[in-house]
This record gives sequence, C-alpha cells and structure tokens, in this order.
Amino acid sequence: MTRCTILARFFLAVSEAAWCGLPNQKETIMFIGNFKPLGDNYTGVIQTLTFTTEAIFERIEKRNDKSPDFRITNGTTDIGVAWKKTSEAGNAYLSAQLDDPALPAPIACRLVKVGAEHSYALAWERSRKRD
Repeated sequence: MTRCTILARFFLAVSEAAWCGLPNQKETIMFIGNFKPLGDNYTGVIQTLTFTTEAIFERIEKRNDKSPDFRITNGTTDIGVAWKKTSEAGNAYLSAQLDDPALPAPIACRLVKVGAEHSYALAWERSRKRD
C-alpha cells in the first residue's frame, strides 16, 4: 500500500467519523480542535486562524432533559456547552455550541471520535444559504 493510499484512507475515515452518519455529507467540514478523554471529561486545544485556546469539556449534572451534559471552559471562563447525541448510524458524539461576546453568533460544532481509540476531533461546518 502506498503512502498516498494510506493518507487517503485516513482522511476518509476522519471525514466519516466527523459526520457520525449525519445528513448533508457534501458540506465542507473543518477540524478546529483535538481532544483526549480525561476521566469523564475531554481535554484539548481549539485552534482557528483567529484564536487558539486550551479547552475542557467538563461533565455536569443535568437539571432536566434539555439541559447540557457538558460545559466547555478554558480555565475559569465558560466558552460553551455540549449535549450527548447518537447519530442515525449509532455513533455517539457531543453536539457543542461555543459562544463569546466577541463572536457575531454562536459556533455549532461536534466532538467526534476519530481513528485511534483515545482521539477526538472538534468538527465544524459553515452554514450555507440554500437556494
């Protein structure tokens, strides 16, 4: 197997993992973070062209069925929340929403398991206007 074949298979596997079997697979996905599990939490780094921050998905007690399962912090500051979800294909993921007063709108993304047993990626896609 050539190196190009191995890389192509890796990127296909990561792309499929990011979608978790969700519809609209023709949209462009960007990976903006890498995380590892730490007990019941996930710790890692979120990185875009405009910022980089360490972040932790911390499990929290649910107050009701609609409340989040995790809060996302970068130290002492809350930067988002996440809910446990399962795709139609049966893949578990976290549906996350990052927010900050400096942002024009919240960032919707998902934390998905990729490749190695203890590796997770934060996947994001830009909303597109439909004709």
